Amino acid sequence: MRELDQAKDAFVTPAEPAPVASAPAETVTRAAGAGRWPRRRRVVALLLTAAFASVGLGGAPGLTAAPTFTLLEALAAALAAFSLATYVPLPGTG
Repeated sequence: MRELDQAKDAFVTPAEPAPVASAPAETVTRAAGAGRWPRRRRVVALLLTAAFASVGLGGAPGLTAAPTFTLLEALAAALAAFSLATYVPLPGTG
């Protein structure tokens, strides 16, 4: 019975916590994807949005003739451009 109590105490008694290797806050933030995009990603996204919108709306008869179509086309161009801009590497990574 005494051996059982000793074994039980071994599980209940907390051991010293293992040292945890911590990364700098900037690395953690960058890895989590939080924060603002770097300037070059924003510039690429805006340039691609303009390019996609001009190609998509280039053959449209008039921008005011179908405002819903124009809005959807612009939204699709922006979504595609911002999706492609995620492939621009972060500073210091490529």
